[in-house]
Amino acid sequence: MILGYKYVKGYQVDEERACKLGEVDPTPAERLKSVMVASRMIDRDDYMVTAVGYQVTDDEKTRKFIFVLDFGDDCDELMKRELDIVGKDSLLQAAEFILSGPFVYVYVN
Repeated sequence: MILGYKYVKGYQVDEERACKLGEVDPTPAERLKSVMVASRMIDRDDYMVTAVGYQVTDDEKTRKFIFVLDFGDDCDELMKRELDIVGKDSLLQAAEFILSGPFVYVYVN
């Protein structure tokens, strides 16, 4: 585990929303493009690290690309903690269009 923690909290790239916004079919190639677009849209200072994980509430364990803002080993504690998003304008702008969250995820990469 790169981060050394079991859980991360942040915003995921919402591939469906991004494809709908771009008026394209959600093919695998277009889904990948949405991740690349989000990565270019968000200032590097607006998040700690990127990660791949699945929402703790997702029984299917669908992996998502996440902009991490917090992490830890206690899922309940992490869910309760507020995220510091003051001044993270590019992240908040992207959240209006192509991100969903914040959620807590099981970290898998």
